[in-house]
Amino acid sequence: ELLQQVLSFAAVLKTRFQIKPGERAALMFYNQKEFLVSFYALRLLGAVVVPINMQLAPDDIGYVITHSGSRLIIATAELAQKLLPLLSASGGSQAPLPSLIVANLPETIRSIEPSPAAPYVSFEKLIEQAPDKEASTLAADLQPAETPEMNVLLYTSGTTGRPKGVML
Repeated sequence: ELLQQVLSFAAVLKTRFQIKPGERAALMFYNQKEFLVSFYALRLLGAVVVPINMQLAPDDIGYVITHSGSRLIIATAELAQKLLPLLSASGGSQAPLPSLIVANLPETIRSIEPSPAAPYVSFEKLIEQAPDKEASTLAADLQPAETPEMNVLLYTSGTTGRPKGVML
């Protein structure tokens, strides 16, 4: 079941969000299954995972997202609340805003298309609508990956200044 969800989510990330090897995506979760699905789907595509410490101050969270070059953020609904003001505040910057995928949304407010009222898409809806053919192709093509330059970009807590990225 976990493998099928990983393949389905990877298919969505590849087809809808055009995630390519080396691109960065931020994750902001508690200890939960959606973190694993997101992590493995991104790694299957060769993307660099940027886990965000949920205890960072909002300003530092914004810094990590910008500094890491993440163009996609995947977060649980509760933690995504910290992100929405950051995303709207950076609307005037030159860099394009990252896409936001939110897990564990109440069924009544799940959105599949971003809008000004809901600038995110639902993790669960994306997996439900994953292209089966693409997931099957990903499963058939599973092979040991070449060792990339970087798999994960972890940020320190920034006790003496801004958080610093550590490449793994």
